[in-house]
Amino acid sequence: MNGNAEALKKICFITDVDLDREAAGGVMTESKMLAFLRMFGDVEVIYFKATKYRSRWLALVLFVTQVFRSSLKPYRVYFSRGSMTSFLLLFSKRLYGKQKKIVYRTVIPLVSTEVKYLGYNSFEGLLRYLLFHFLDRVVLFNVDMIVVPVVEYLDELVKFGVKRDRVHVIPFHVEDEFFKQPVRCVADSSFKLCNVSGFHSYHNFFTMIEGFEALSKRRNKIELFLVGQGVMRSAVERKVLEKNLGDKVRFVGKVPHESIPQFLSQMDVFVNMSRSPAISTSFLEAAAAGKAIVAVNKKEDRVLNRYFTDGKDILMLNNASPLELEKALELLYKNTQLRNSMAMGAREVAKKYFSRDVALCQLRGLLSQIKILS
Repeated sequence: MNGNAEALKKICFITDVDLDREAAGGVMTESKMLAFLRMFGDVEVIYFKATKYRSRWLALVLFVTQVFRSSLKPYRVYFSRGSMTSFLLLFSKRLYGKQKKIVYRTVIPLVSTEVKYLGYNSFEGLLRYLLFHFLDRVVLFNVDMIVVPVVEYLDELVKFGVKRDRVHVIPFHVEDEFFKQPVRCVADSSFKLCNVSGFHSYHNFFTMIEGFEALSKRRNKIELFLVGQGVMRSAVERKVLEKNLGDKVRFVGKVPHESIPQFLSQMDVFVNMSRSPAISTSFLEAAAAGKAIVAVNKKEDRVLNRYFTDGKDILMLNNASPLELEKALELLYKNTQLRNSMAMGAREVAKKYFSRDVALCQLRGLLSQIKILS
């Protein structure tokens, strides 16, 4: 153990996520990886401190400065999240020598493909696409190792031209507490739907509200709970008021991450209308907590279809329309047996592919491959 700890003191963990923010998907993902690395020894951390300095521009300058200064320290390997961060490390590599390794961690294979889901206008969207397309090509072909959360992303990078032996899969993992929650087998006075996410345009909240509205006209004992914050929240609240759904749609706001398992245990269905192909932590947490899940079957997204079977572990919508959502929710409302079997199926999938033990085993393999662990 002492040898391992000594080796790991030479690791620098750099992330473009602001770890001072209240728990959100990105913060939790980074915190989990950092906790894993610290199981083996000390790790130095550099992160984007916008909350601390109350200025994104000041935080950016200090972040870039720290990244470049880190090149003067005797790290053996960098764990870097963010294509821009990894680009900065590659740019300064001549300062710290080729013996140092850069492990680039990304939640999606090609960052440029995510731009179209982020709601930018045409001009800004094009500029961001060109920038991230440039970063994709530079970073993916020059870092020493790439970490992705699912096998499909590995395959996509190989098709892009990246050598297979340079890509390593470490899945997002779900804490044990989620698996301990009882499956809600019988609804009480209300059929409870929920979504846990940031309020962003690609989550398709308006379609969710319209589908819920259609069902609520026939089913009185139905509620929708929306957990999270974000730029779209006020617009979604206005939509709910326009539809006169204020007594049926609950805006829960931020919930401490440690309270999410207990919150999910009170829900019947997790609704995920996201247009983004990335698989979210909250989605996997809902599966681990034994929730029936409704999601959109996106043709470009092979991830969900690899792990989840439509009608068995998840209920897939043919398209992101209010009518499709209404039909799916009506089916789950009426068919308790299907709802419960899907909940148990989703939990088994999460346990098999996204548990803590699975992710930790994969990380050990990566550390051994880059000669950090023997």
